[in-house]
Amino acid sequence: MIKKLRERKGESVAETLYSTLIISLAFLILAGAIISAASINAKVKNQDRSLDMNYENGVGSLTVKVKNVDLSKEKNVSITGYYSGHGYYYYK
Repeated sequence: MIKKLRERKGESVAETLYSTLIISLAFLILAGAIISAASINAKVKNQDRSLDMNYENGVGSLTVKVKNVDLSKEKNVSITGYYSGHGYYYYK
């Protein structure tokens, strides 16, 4: 029994503390990345107003003026938008 207690084959306290520190730092970095991604997604969602349509029953329409590069010609284009209800918009 005394021989078994004197053997040094187990983990030391320092090794256990280091491994706990590394794991906790990894979780902190992961949490920071998740929070940053959520913040960026919220900003992008609030800024995307390129085609603002009023959707009734998932369908909306909009007329857009399109000009060529030198602004000499102009054309009206009708766009129909479809909302899936799950946050996805489709345009035709």
